[in-house]
Amino acid sequence: MPSDLETSMFVAASGMRAQGTRIRTISENVANANSGPEKLGGEPYRRRVVTFKNVFDRAIEADLVKVSQIREDLSSGAKKVLIFGEGNGAIASASLVGISSRVRDQFLFLISGIVLLTLLVNATTIKALVNKLGLTELPAVKKLMFSNATGNISNVCEQEMDLLKDDRFLSGANWGLVRNYLPDPVSYPLTADELASMDTLAEARRRLLEKERSSYWAQFRSGLLSATAVAQLDNNLSEFLDFQGKVPMTERTYLDDICTVSKLSEALKDIPFLKRYFSDRITIGYDAAKAFVIAQQAMAKMVDSLVRELDDSGDVEKQQKTARQLKDEIRQNRLRGLKYIRNMHENYPEVTVGIETKDAIRSVLNHERFSIKKMRGDGMLEADEAARMITAVEERMKDVMERPLELRLPKPEEVLQEVTWLKGMSDGVISKILEASETKVYNSGDSLMKQGDSGDGLIVITRGSVKVSIGDVVVDIMGRGAVIGEMAVLAGVPRTATVVADSTVNALWLNTESMQAIMADSPELSGSLWKTAAMRFAENLLGAKEPYNGWSQIQMRRWLNEGEVIAPVDGESTNLYGKVAVLISGQAVAPSSTDPIAAPATLDMAEASFGNNAKVFVREA
Repeated sequence: MPSDLETSMFVAASGMRAQGTRIRTISENVANANSGPEKLGGEPYRRRVVTFKNVFDRAIEADLVKVSQIREDLSSGAKKVLIFGEGNGAIASASLVGISSRVRDQFLFLISGIVLLTLLVNATTIKALVNKLGLTELPAVKKLMFSNATGNISNVCEQEMDLLKDDRFLSGANWGLVRNYLPDPVSYPLTADELASMDTLAEARRRLLEKERSSYWAQFRSGLLSATAVAQLDNNLSEFLDFQGKVPMTERTYLDDICTVSKLSEALKDIPFLKRYFSDRITIGYDAAKAFVIAQQAMAKMVDSLVRELDDSGDVEKQQKTARQLKDEIRQNRLRGLKYIRNMHENYPEVTVGIETKDAIRSVLNHERFSIKKMRGDGMLEADEAARMITAVEERMKDVMERPLELRLPKPEEVLQEVTWLKGMSDGVISKILEASETKVYNSGDSLMKQGDSGDGLIVITRGSVKVSIGDVVVDIMGRGAVIGEMAVLAGVPRTATVVADSTVNALWLNTESMQAIMADSPELSGSLWKTAAMRFAENLLGAKEPYNGWSQIQMRRWLNEGEVIAPVDGESTNLYGKVAVLISGQAVAPSSTDPIAAPATLDMAEASFGNNAKVFVREA
């Protein structure tokens, strides 16, 4: 007597055989649908129908399904089924015979048995199959990253517990019991073969691309990126991620489609009722290019720490080589995004002014809304007051989004008046600077400044764009509104970079002698210029360090804006405890050392003495 499982298998097998016969018959019907008679005067091929029957198998004591017969289709009318009865007209005809409900129900039951059998087979074999194929094995680089991540989480929680022990409301807790709830780090020991085969570069690329994606969505949530632009960037990045970091991050053809204007769109710009489409297309391209550049800046900050976490070999030279390659790819991507923006500025100057103006208004309004919500959370505003103010902000936001772009280039004097270090200056100071400024025009390829030359003035770009290079490497592309060379005016230091016109450039030139004369009469102007230069140095020096490498650029600048520039007396010691300090000019010496530290440099010390008319940017930590 077979077991229940064997009986089910026999029943399912009989159903599959019967179904196989039916499928073969259907195939013959399809193949011969248009066939003629085999011989002259013969009957053409007729559709065949398979019928089934139940057969009781005594060996297994169960009903099996078998093919009863294969007959010609009765629906053609060639054959009739006659049903005889008693009385007049008791003869009826039927043109189709179907499967009985009993057979149908059994057949459905057998199909269910097949499905169940398939599930049983899969359930009992799939685990062994997947393990055999190695699909459950984590790549070595993922093991390392997960081990490092759980270790970091465990350390952070341990430190948090130590801090809570000094809390007056928690100090009496049973910390031994609390310790039982701390997370345990998970460690995956790596073999020598796994370490040798680990593709650190590919995994680092993949994680950097994930950071790029998160940057897009963070910009979108902050109101800095439109829904259309973030959708296009995210969808294309998802496809690029399918390469799993095996392809350099610079090899992205989709950026040209998103960040440039097609010839078709270009042809539509002069058609009155399609101008809105054209401006929308440029807006999307500009937004995408800007978001791409911002994302690259965020990625560059995490390269060093990411490579250290991914490469556990201890080979410093290998880590540095990987980091250099990744930074170079990011640098090329950033310059590529800046070139997209440069081209838009050159080809559509009025439109890009309108786009940037709208983006600036939108950013200011978003910050206003955020500030209102923060003040509401801090209890400084009542709920109804905050709601009324937010409604007013959203009405202005709607007005900005619906208003057409204002297509007007600002005059050079307007550009100069809006530079950061002139904010709050008196009309007299601004008038002196305008009178001292000299208009200059540079052709593409002309040199504005050369690295190592003496600093004889500063430049404000009013139209066009310039390339900034250190050595033979292009590090930046700057455009309208950029101020270059403040440190030459402030400290007379040599040029730290070469600046070359990337297109026709209009600029305002302010020579060092004139600016120093104006600053001598206006300490406020001098202080404002020093702070602007100091914030730029601090952003560059602190941006790659923890925790600043996790901040957005605007978040970093808001934080730096709370700092100040101090001028310590030469030789006197200055207390830097609890402060973030960046040496902008001059020299600094730590108490335990005699070796001077030259500017620019971060000062990670509690105390220092200064010389050479040092300037130091300080901010409470």
